[in-house]
Amino acid sequence: MPNLFFRGVFCFGVGLLSAAPLQADLVIDGFSSPAGGQVASDDTINGVPVISSLGGQAGVLGMSREIIVNKTGQIGFGTQTVRASSNEVDTDIFNFDQFSSTARGTANLIYDGGADGMLSPMGLGGVDLTQGGTNAGFVFENLTVTGSGLMLTVNLYNAATGALFTSGAQLLTNGFMGDYVLLYSSFVGPGGALTPTNVGAIEIIVDGSAIVASGSDLTFALVSSAAVPEPSSMVLCGLLSLAGVGYRLRRRPVASAAA
Repeated sequence: MPNLFFRGVFCFGVGLLSAAPLQADLVIDGFSSPAGGQVASDDTINGVPVISSLGGQAGVLGMSREIIVNKTGQIGFGTQTVRASSNEVDTDIFNFDQFSSTARGTANLIYDGGADGMLSPMGLGGVDLTQGGTNAGFVFENLTVTGSGLMLTVNLYNAATGALFTSGAQLLTNGFMGDYVLLYSSFVGPGGALTPTNVGAIEIIVDGSAIVASGSDLTFALVSSAAVPEPSSMVLCGLLSLAGVGYRLRRRPVASAAA
């Protein structure tokens, strides 16, 4: 029984190590192409989005990236811009920028295997994001937010039916958020939970349209489908560790009064 303590500590330590920065299993976008960057910029509030579509992109799922930007409002007068970019000035990041602390809008990243400026729900033909069951969620590496009110949503489309499964809008907090994970088990759509083994398109939405989000920006690096440590396993290991400590304390001899 004393070995239970050491098993528990080892298991809990493994759980903590597994919570370290995650290794990518399936790259969605490394944001390293094209050289010099891809930019979509909108400075007019007219309901017409600005679209930038590029095919043949190395390091991108489906070899195509579509960036759609729509300015929805601003505070005060003048012309302010909402812009989204990939690898601008060769930085290997995605950047969403609402200029001068006044502009606000949305940006969509679309991966559907096409470069036509439209979302095709079945365009990828069916991708297993789990890579045989090993990957449990999306990871946005080095997510950094400046400001408040930004929302992040990931939509996945079934390649056979076109059905939409969504993570729902996630409110982001100001500052460096590190590796931001969205578990596939949290996605919902027709009939319940998502089975991300037959995906036809991926849509990432950054929403800064709320007034409180005016001027808020974000950046993130690699977007991947990755293995994620199971919370239940970490909890179980922690409980084993605590149980071992409790056992050791109960078995410890009590010093005699004469000593």
